[in-house]
Amino acid sequence: MTERDERFEDWFDGEASPDVRRALLELVGRPVSPSRALFDLDLDAYRQRKADWIDARLEASLTDGLPNNVGKRNTARFTDLLDRVGRGCVVPFVGAGMSVPSGMPGWSDFLALLASESGCKRVVTSEMRKGRFEDAATVVVERLGVNAFRERYRSSFQLRGLPQGAVRTLPKIASGAVVTTNFDPVLEHTFGPSLRPVLLGHQSSDFCRCVASGQTALLKLHGDIDNAESRVLTKSEYDGAYGGDGRFDFALPIPRGLRVLFSTVTMLFVGCSLGADRTLGLFRHLVDREDARYLPQHYAILPYRTGAVGERFLEERHIFPIWYPNGRHEVLDALLEHLAGEAGK
Repeated sequence: MTERDERFEDWFDGEASPDVRRALLELVGRPVSPSRALFDLDLDAYRQRKADWIDARLEASLTDGLPNNVGKRNTARFTDLLDRVGRGCVVPFVGAGMSVPSGMPGWSDFLALLASESGCKRVVTSEMRKGRFEDAATVVVERLGVNAFRERYRSSFQLRGLPQGAVRTLPKIASGAVVTTNFDPVLEHTFGPSLRPVLLGHQSSDFCRCVASGQTALLKLHGDIDNAESRVLTKSEYDGAYGGDGRFDFALPIPRGLRVLFSTVTMLFVGCSLGADRTLGLFRHLVDREDARYLPQHYAILPYRTGAVGERFLEERHIFPIWYPNGRHEVLDALLEHLAGEAGK
């Protein structure tokens, strides 16, 4: 059964001339929108015009406001991603940016606010500019104290109301499993009981078994803010979770689980900054030691801006970016909605 599409109909009705509206009034005997008339009188034509509109909207999303070569790569990569979503082999990897429309502060903004409060703004800002967020968090936690940091986090990251923004499209895309580095509850509220169990980083092997068997699961990779044993926030906690002295210890649950996911499924990074952090370092480590021809391609949907994470940096970690113009977050919404449409076929 074909459902009416409000956004398509708004566009279609806006394109209709006064002559068309007058003709419809004479034909039907009462005011009727052109889109409603098309739906009622010629359902096949409605479907075709809607499909043409979706294709044109997608092409514009992938190319408008971007250099020609970037647009061409976007189109090729998105076509491949569509195929993988359609086959149900994509696992979303969700970062803090997807929670911002729901009222959560960005991670950088949150650390900067606490750094100002605790008198270490200059040091923390310097660490963040260098991409060393675990070091920045360490300074803030040490200055505030763990209990005060946890209280500030709970207060700032409390979900008030329903989730908002592009995150609401994810349940239509995910084949059953989702990974996040976020501590906040936005994904749990977005998916509801359909995304269970909720697993923490030390349960990464259980998550991989859920993925392999087609079961649903949410992996909160860096744990829970209230669970000190599972939390990965400060440098010492990162060392304990990933391995210290610049090495990765694959006897540990998080590196072991990430290696399985990186080698077996396509991950789609959304809302992630994808800087030179510990997780991206692990991916580079894996690419350097594996035959990249046999690794699945991973994708990220990112804002395109000068001085941001470079394409080569990501490709060296086997993550292939699909760019959208910086600040045009409605394009991200459109791309995710198109993926959702493919997943629903």
